[in-house]
Amino acid sequence: MWTYDPLLSTLKDKVRFIVGDTDQNNPLVSDYEILYALSVKGQNPICAASLIAFAISAKLSKEADKAIGDLKISLSQRAQNYYRLGETLKKECKDLKVGLPVFEETPPKFSSEMFTHPKAVGDDDVETL
Repeated sequence: MWTYDPLLSTLKDKVRFIVGDTDQNNPLVSDYEILYALSVKGQNPICAASLIAFAISAKLSKEADKAIGDLKISLSQRAQNYYRLGETLKKECKDLKVGLPVFEETPPKFSSEMFTHPKAVGDDDVETL
């Protein structure tokens, strides 16, 4: 299934706009492929568009260049352009993540001495409600 709203009302439409898949007569990827890319890229349209651009490049790389006399059709150039777009968007995606705080989970540190410390609370020190 292929749908596109030029008002860019959904993340899917934004991804289509970013990669240029806006011609209903020449669809490049399905809605489901874009939704998958959004799901694995944290609903970030730039990062999802990078994945989609690489997918389009892979699809187009199957097509060969053709020449008939003086007429030459370079289909591999389309694949290269989408690959470059994927690289550019990948860098943008990484740049978006720069500056965001990274919270590393630090496991609690326990030692056997903590239970024998002179100030440790014993059963005698706990009040019963």
